[in-house]
Formats: sequence, structure tokens, C-alpha cells
Amino acid sequence: KRRKNEYEMEIQSLLKMKAKNEEFLKYLYKEAYHIGSHFHLAKYRVEDLEDKIAE
Repeated sequence: KRRKNEYEMEIQSLLKMKAKNEEFLKYLYKEAYHIGSHFHLAKYRVEDLEDKIAE
């Protein structure tokens, strides 16, 4: 009986950790998306400036 309780506690602990990791992963994906969009904006602005300088 004690072993079963230990396993159940361990399972609950792992499920909580999994949920936390999934939340963190969502956060990281959002951050990566924002960084990517900022990069592309900056890239296009630089290209635009280069074109204006070239004119």
C-alpha cells in the first residue's frame, strides 16, 4: 500500500512538472515569435534605408 501511495505522489509530481513545462514552452514560443517579427521588421527597414541611400 505504501508503495502505491509513493507512486501516486510521484505521478502527481511529474504531471505538475509537465504542466509547468508546457506553460514555459508556450511562453518561449511566444517570445521566439516576437523576436522573429522584430528581426524581420528591422531587416526590412535596413533594406529600405539601403535602397534610399543607393538612390
